[in-house]
Amino acid sequence: MADEIYKSQIKQKIAQFEREKEQVLAHLELVERRIKWLKQALDVMDVDSKDIQQFDTEHFQYRVYRKQFNGKITQLIQKVMKAEPERYWRVLELTEAVLIADKQPNTAISEYHTKNIGTALIRLVKKGLIEKIVVKKHKIIQWKWIEKVR
Repeated sequence: MADEIYKSQIKQKIAQFEREKEQVLAHLELVERRIKWLKQALDVMDVDSKDIQQFDTEHFQYRVYRKQFNGKITQLIQKVMKAEPERYWRVLELTEAVLIADKQPNTAISEYHTKNIGTALIRLVKKGLIEKIVVKKHKIIQWKWIEKVR
């Protein structure tokens, strides 16, 4: 008779472990699904910007939004150009100086950086703060801070 009691207790324990096993497997499936989702998110984030930029048009630029400058570009340009008002700047030189002023000295200069600086320079020309000097013979465009005499 004692054997029957032990057998029933063992069978109950087996049933209990089977239920726990089902719960653990369901939880494991949930965890594996979440891991799969996170890996997919990483794949989406690893898209190369050149793959996206190939679809750019004249009027629209596809890009993954990422701020290139920490400060405001026009203010950074003014700060850099005011520091050396007699100097003539090319866009690439100015971009490098602005990145240094923006506390990003080791950042590689991209076409996106130079386009943003160029656009900001055109805005500053329209405001009358800087002047654009074009040397057609050598196809050089330079920018200079206009010193206002008061």
